[in-house]
Amino acid sequence: MAALVHDIEEALILRLREQGWPLNLTRWVGSFMQDRSARIRYQDIVTDSSPLQCGLPQGSPVSPILFLLYTEPIYRQGSSKRRFGYADDTAILCVGNSLDETSAVSDTCHPVDAKQCG
Repeated sequence: MAALVHDIEEALILRLREQGWPLNLTRWVGSFMQDRSARIRYQDIVTDSSPLQCGLPQGSPVSPILFLLYTEPIYRQGSSKRRFGYADDTAILCVGNSLDETSAVSDTCHPVDAKQCG
């Protein structure tokens, strides 16, 4: 699992570079994702700090922005009239006058190139 997570973190950095973001920003993002830890607090009890192996911190204003930059290629697939997104939810709508037509439309907007989406 750690190797997979490491690949995803590298994929985000690569995506930012492909999008043309400055090197100092991509380095900052890499640093932002490393050596994270967390504690759990319940009533008066607080656990020791534990290292986090993956993910971006919830509650950070940077995390949703990085998520959107990472998933940006999804929004370039198919017709813009069929793509909807809000925060971390994405929907691709396929409509036709019949089941066959809808299936044909779906075939044009459904495939997402895994290389583009990490």
